[in-house]
This record gives sequence, C-alpha cells and structure tokens, in this order.
Amino acid sequence: MIRLDRIKLSIGSDAITGIDTDRMKLNQETIPGNGVLLSEELSTVNSPGIGIKRIRYDKIKQEAIIEVSGKVLRDQYFELINKNTIERVFSEINKCSPVTFDPGKAIDTAMVLTMDCTDNLKVSNDPADYLTALNQIRIDERYNLTKYKEPGNKGLVITGKQKSFKERQIFYIKLLDLYRDKVLNNEWYYQQLIREHSNVLRVESNLMSFAKIREYAGGSTKLKEILASQERPNLMLFEKITKRNVDFQLYLELQTGKYAGMTLHKLEKQKGMEEIIRECNYDINLIIQIINQVRGQGSNNSKVVRLYRNELAGLIQDEGLKTVRKNELIEEIRYLLAA
Repeated sequence: MIRLDRIKLSIGSDAITGIDTDRMKLNQETIPGNGVLLSEELSTVNSPGIGIKRIRYDKIKQEAIIEVSGKVLRDQYFELINKNTIERVFSEINKCSPVTFDPGKAIDTAMVLTMDCTDNLKVSNDPADYLTALNQIRIDERYNLTKYKEPGNKGLVITGKQKSFKERQIFYIKLLDLYRDKVLNNEWYYQQLIREHSNVLRVESNLMSFAKIREYAGGSTKLKEILASQERPNLMLFEKITKRNVDFQLYLELQTGKYAGMTLHKLEKQKGMEEIIRECNYDINLIIQIINQVRGQGSNNSKVVRLYRNELAGLIQDEGLKTVRKNELIEEIRYLLAA
C-alpha cells in the first residue's frame, strides 16, 4: 500500500462545493500597458488548520491547488495518507478550509502534482543504529549522501546527481520531530502519537515530477489510482540507490586511515591478506589449510600463520562484526520496506 505524507493536488471545479472569498487573498497578474489578465487566483494567507499548508483557487483554470500533510489526519497521523484514510483527509479539510470539496468527487478526479511517499518503519533496534549503518553503505555513484539538516533531528539524505531531475530519499527519526512540534504538542492525541512513533525510522521519497510519480507509483498521476497501486516506491528507490555497491573506503583510508603512508607493495600485501581472510569467512583453521596448501607443510609457516592471526583479530574488531551488524540492519530496512 502506498502511503503519503506531504502531497500537492489539483482538483477541478466539479468537485468544489464552496469558496469563501472573504477568507482568501486575490492575486492578479496582467500584461503591463494593456491590462490583459494573465493570471487570477485566490489563496489562503495562513494555514487554515493543522496539516493544511496552503490552498489556492485558479479562477481562470477553475481548479483548486491544495497542499497538505499527513498531520491533517490528527490522531491517525501514524497511518499517513492512504486509500483507507483519504476520505478523512477531505473531511478535515472541509472543517476549516475556505475552499470545500465533495470528498467522493475530489478523490475520483484529483491529480497529484508532487508527493512524498512515506513509510514509518517500526525497527527492532535504536533508530540511530540504522542511520549509522546507512552512512556506511556503498551507494551508487550517481547519488550523494548528506546529513539531514532539520534542527534537533538525526538523519541522512540520499540525493541523485541527475541534472534533469532529482531523486531524493530521506531517513530520519520521526520521534525527534514530534518532540519539537509545538502545534501537535497541544493536541489531545499528542501522547498517542509519541507512543506510536517510538522506535520508528521514517523513510520518505520526494517525487516532484509527473514522470517520477508515474515511474514509482504504478504509471499514473491520478490520486485514486496511486492510492490503489501495489507498488512500493521507497523500496524501489532504495534498491536503485544501493544496487551498484561501489566502495570508496580504500581511498578514504589511504588519506587518513590505517593504510595512510603505505607503499604500493605493502598495500598490495596488506589488502591481499585481508581478502584471503574474508574469502575464508574469518575462519583461522581454513586460513591455515590455505597456507599449508600453497606453501607446503613446514615450520616456516608458523610465522605466516601468526601474521594472519593478528590481522584476523584486527579485522574482527574493526570490520568483521561491524560489517555483519551493518548488513543485518540494512536487510531489516529492506524487509520492512517490502512488507
């Protein structure tokens, strides 16, 4: 099931049941000199209610543009905007908006202009652990990984380097957002939201063009068809981002890490030992068998075995167990996105 948080919709006049012009500001644009009207729209000056960012009515096109978030669902915020909650979205809009809608007609005819596909992942460990693991993954070179810059939160942003469009996926701790939300903090259901978002890793994919919406949401930009789609946009984008498995760790470690200052010969020897250890699945007995097979049986092998024992201990401490742990957390994210 596709779930959405922030969403921007266009809705035709057939689904509009009323417009309170006294609560909206009229904006007009004309051609200088001759006064020919280029655009004429009514818009809200402030947010009409919780979760409603802005509502506009284009008098020339005779359509409304509404921008809302899942917060409009109030005590159902955790469920987000989906096929089961969409009627309540319009019910809540109608309670406070200067533009009101026939919910059935609006759902049937609305077109999605932009949307944030969103999943609240109930993870089994501290959400911060998953952010650490995500920071260590090898992503496709066509994407940048940066910190999520919302004040007081922890997270990361993966952004495409494409020039024609930007694919963007965000991972962050939703509970930290709720702690800072002064509006929701005053609502009767606030403690319920705190409980529901405990141990939640929030994942959002920002789809800002018709082409991307169609690509990730089943081939349509119609609200009704998107909500009925069985696609999993966050999983699709996550797989795309992580599929190439490009490793820049060696370059970084040559600059400031454990390989800094090494000659090429020593680096090749060191990396060769590490790769043999990994190929042997960190099993010292298997490593000894390899050494004996390649070098032949003999007392001179004991020195080589000691070198491998020392290297194995270091790898298990610095990399082996961390890698296993990281992979477990990443696979849990993948599993939850697919569920």
